[in-house]
Amino acid sequence: MAVKGIDIAKGKWPSILAHFGIHVKRNQHSPCPMCGGKDRFRFDDLDGRGTFYCNQCGAGNGVHLIQRKTNWDIAKVFREVQKMAGEMPSGVIPQKKDDPEKRRRLLNETWNGGKNVSPDDTSGK
Repeated sequence: MAVKGIDIAKGKWPSILAHFGIHVKRNQHSPCPMCGGKDRFRFDDLDGRGTFYCNQCGAGNGVHLIQRKTNWDIAKVFREVQKMAGEMPSGVIPQKKDDPEKRRRLLNETWNGGKNVSPDDTSGK
């Protein structure tokens, strides 16, 4: 059963959720955007309604997920989702912008944090 007034979002949930920083992959276990559990969340998007299930948080749809993530009242979530859904085509997921400076810094930290490995190195055992 679709939520009246939110049918415009049908099939657009991955894009809408990404706008709120909730990046989902359909039918894959992943970290829960609400409770942070490492592998207990699954986004199944049944009938294009943005449905999900978390072993700790329970089940819901895209509206519930945004509401739990933002702590907004349901009316504000509906308004925002309707506005966004009217502006985007189905199946388009916004890409994260890559920050070259941040990427360079992280790569340098990783490189500089490494150490030489020798044949008699037993620190990894």
